[in-house]
Amino acid sequence: ANDSGALIMAETTTQEGFILRDVVAPFQISSGVGSLWFECRIKPLLIATNEMAFVAGLMDTTAASATIPLTMTTGAIADCNFVGFHKPVANTTAFDTSYKANGVTAVEVNSDVGTLAAATWIKLGMKFDTATNVLSFYINGVKQASTKTIPNATGTDFPADVALGLVVGMCVGSAASDNELHIDWWECVQ
Repeated sequence: ANDSGALIMAETTTQEGFILRDVVAPFQISSGVGSLWFECRIKPLLIATNEMAFVAGLMDTTAASATIPLTMTTGAIADCNFVGFHKPVANTTAFDTSYKANGVTAVEVNSDVGTLAAATWIKLGMKFDTATNVLSFYINGVKQASTKTIPNATGTDFPADVALGLVVGMCVGSAASDNELHIDWWECVQ
C-alpha cells in the first residue's frame, strides 16, 4: 500500500494484532545443517510506550492464535520456538535480539540494542555460520555485540531441533491508537 508495495499490518484495538508467517518451515539453525541468512525491513508507525509489540524472525509451526507468537497483554514471546527480533509492549524505541525454545524462558542475546524511530524503516538481519556455529544479529547492517553459539539439535537451550519458517507480527498495547507495522521485504536463505 505504500513505498512500492509494502504490506501494512494495522490495528487500533488493545490486545489485538496481526501475524504474517510461513506455515511451511524450511529452515533449521543447528550445527551441521547449513549456514543461514535472514533479513527483513520493517517500519513501525508509532513507538510510544505501550503502543505496540512486534516480532520478526523465524518461528516453528505452532498454530498462530491470540497468544502466539506474542502474548497480547505484555507482548512477550509466547510459548513457541522463535529466533529473531522482539520489541515488548513496555519498550519505547528499544528492542532486543532474542530466541526461545518451546517450554523454556526466552533469552535476550542483545538487550535494548535496536533504536526505533516513528514511521522510519529499519533493516533487521541474522546470520548463522556453520564454520563457527555462531548466530550473529545485524541492525541496519551493523553487527551486534553479542552472539549465540548454537548447539547441535539439542532443543533444550536454543530451538536447534525444530524446523523454522518466516514470521512477522505485532500486537497493540494499552496505549492503543492507530498502530501500524509495515514490511516491504523479507528473505531467508539456507
